[in-house]
Amino acid sequence: MKRFSPQHDRAARPSRRKRVFRIALAALAVLLVARFFGLRSTDRTAWPAPAPGVRLEPLPAAADVPLATAERCREIAGALPPATNAPVRALRVLQALGYAALSDGEREELDARWGGNGSRRGPWEEYGDLVINAHGFAPDPDGAAAHAAFVSRFAEFAIGVAGGLERRSLENGFGSSKWAGHLGDYIRFFFHGAGLLGRTACLNGVTVVCRGVSMGSVEWTADFDEASGRNSIGKLRLAESNIVSCAEALREDRVSILAAVHAIYTGEGGAHLSAAAGGAAPKGLHGFGGWFVRRLGGTEEATRAHLDALFSRLIANAENPYTPDGLVAGLPDWCRLKGRTPWTRDPVGAAIAGAYLRHAVVAAAVEPTLRLELRAVRIAIALRLWKDAHGGAYPETLDELASGERPLLAPADFADPFAPGAAPLRYARDGEGWRFWSVGLDGRDGGGARDAFTAPPDADLAEADLVFTSRERDIRRAALDAAQRR
Repeated sequence: MKRFSPQHDRAARPSRRKRVFRIALAALAVLLVARFFGLRSTDRTAWPAPAPGVRLEPLPAAADVPLATAERCREIAGALPPATNAPVRALRVLQALGYAALSDGEREELDARWGGNGSRRGPWEEYGDLVINAHGFAPDPDGAAAHAAFVSRFAEFAIGVAGGLERRSLENGFGSSKWAGHLGDYIRFFFHGAGLLGRTACLNGVTVVCRGVSMGSVEWTADFDEASGRNSIGKLRLAESNIVSCAEALREDRVSILAAVHAIYTGEGGAHLSAAAGGAAPKGLHGFGGWFVRRLGGTEEATRAHLDALFSRLIANAENPYTPDGLVAGLPDWCRLKGRTPWTRDPVGAAIAGAYLRHAVVAAAVEPTLRLELRAVRIAIALRLWKDAHGGAYPETLDELASGERPLLAPADFADPFAPGAAPLRYARDGEGWRFWSVGLDGRDGGGARDAFTAPPDADLAEADLVFTSRERDIRRAALDAAQRR
C-alpha cells in the first residue's frame, strides 16, 4: 500500500484549490458569455419601432423675429453674480411668502444681490431685456451649453421680478397688470429652441409669479378694480396661447442630441460638449472604447436610427392629451426606467437615451401644469372681482363666474388640464375663503385634502391633488417655519 507523508498531503492541497478555482472561474466565464449573448438576442428588438408619419424636425422661427444667440446667452450668463453666492434664505422667503414677509436684513441682502442702483443691476436688466424682447433661442446645436447656463438662472430672475412687482405695489400703493404681459413674454421666449429644459425653467418662473398674485401679493391693492382684473385675465389668456406642445421641445432636443452623437463618434462639432465638460473637447471614439463599441455593432448611423425611432414615439405620445404614463406610454420597459438599456447593440445610443429618459419621463406634466397655473390665477382674480361685486361673499360654484351678461371667465378657464376630457376643476367654499383643485398628475380626485405643491419633501403624495386656496400664504408660512425648526 502506497503511503503519503503529511508534507506531501499539505503540498497537494494548494494544487487542488487552484484546480477548483480554475474550474469555477471557467464556469463563471461560460455563464457570463451565455448571459451576454442572451442579452444581445433580447436587445435585437429592444429599441422601439419608428412611429409612422411623425415630423422630427423642429419648426423654424419666423424670419423677422429676434432670437437669442449662444454668444449673447453666454455673455449675459457669465456676467451675472454666481448662483452659489445667493442669499438662499432670503430668496426662499421671497418665493414662498412674498416681499412683505422679508426682514430688513433680508431686503438688504437682496438689494445687494440685485444691485439696486449699483454695478450688479446691469447684467440682470440685460437678462430681463433679452427674455422680454427675444422670441426664443437661435437654432445652434453647439450653443446648447450656453443656452443651458442662461436657462438655469431664470428661476432666480423670476423670483426677483415677482418681488420687485410686489415691492412697487406696497411702496406706491398701486397695482399693475404688467406682470401678466411679462408671463406671455417668458413663455414665448423659453418655448422656442430650449427644449424640455427651457419649458421646465419657464414653469418654475411662471409658478413663482402666479402664486404670488393668487396669494395676494401683487394685484390685491387699494385701487384694484374690475377694469384692472379683466385686463389681467385677458393677458393671461394670451400668455397661455403662447404655450407650444411638448412635441416641439422633443424635436429641439433631438437636434442637440444628434449633434452630440456626431461629436462622440467623430470628435467634430463638439463645442457644446467641451463647454459642458469644462473644456475637454471630445476626441471621437478611438482606442479601446472605440474598438469595444464597434465590436458590439455601434455606429453613428445605427445610433441615429435608434434615437430617431425613439424620438418619433415620444413625439407621437406628446401630441396626445395628458395621461399619467406621459411620454413613454406604450414603449418598452427600459424606456419607463424599469430595466436596463439595450447597450449590447448600441452602447452610445443606450447611454444617451437612458440619461435623457430619466428627465423626459416627467416632461409630459410640464405643459398641463403651466396651463393650470395660468388658469388658477385667472380664477383667483375673478373670485376677488366677484367678491367685491357681491357684498364680500364668494360664489357657490365656479360656473357663476362664467354666467351673466358680462361673465368674468369662460368655461375653458376652469377646465382641469389633468382630468380626462378636460373636466372642470373642483371648487368649494372654505370658511370665509375658497379652495379649488386639480386631480393632479395621477388623474385621480383626492378631494383636495392634500396639496402636492405645499407638501413637505418627505410627505406621502399618494392621491395628492394640486390645490389652490385663499389660505395658501398661511399654509406656506407654517411649512417654512417647520422646515427652519428641523
